[in-house]
Amino acid sequence: KYLLSHMEHIGLYAKDNEYIENLIDWAEGDDNDGLIGVGNMVRQNSIQKQKDIKEKIKATVRLSKATEIKETIIERLRENRKNLGFPSLTPEEESLFNKAFIVSYSAHTLLPDKPQLRYDGELFIYHPLETAKYLVEKLGEVDATLIAAAFLHDVIEYTPVTAEQVEANFGREILNIVLDLNQVSEIQRMDIEQLRKQGFEV
Repeated sequence: KYLLSHMEHIGLYAKDNEYIENLIDWAEGDDNDGLIGVGNMVRQNSIQKQKDIKEKIKATVRLSKATEIKETIIERLRENRKNLGFPSLTPEEESLFNKAFIVSYSAHTLLPDKPQLRYDGELFIYHPLETAKYLVEKLGEVDATLIAAAFLHDVIEYTPVTAEQVEANFGREILNIVLDLNQVSEIQRMDIEQLRKQGFEV
């Protein structure tokens, strides 16, 4: 019963499972083909379990890296506010950051069948994080609302998340900033003819 013990070890078989035991008995009492078939089933299950473990590890690493970037952004925002004499971040603002990050990460990485990627193959979630990072590091931004909106600025354009959902969860002010950032992004992608049609003098 080596095969049976191996199946139990990898989670394909539960003790006292009559169906599996009968299947093993049939395979061993039938011919080589039956035993090979069960062996292939065990092997495929083992391979799938290994793939699942690898995917879980990848997902953990992705979340860990994104969270680390988010924490760096918030820490820099704290420094900016302190250096300019602004009040410290409130618990409500801290909660806002975490909520915006979770929604953005989930929308870009977990909701799709596969995590969204950028043109360079990196996870798309790094783009909104880098946008927020640029605001606090290069521009010295201190506005917590703007940073939260930066986390969210592509969810309406590139994910199933709607404007109504953003407004319901984060308020009208953040929605307006997200929509403004989307408009800027759209303008940057236009050619000269498209800009002229929109009324821009170029």
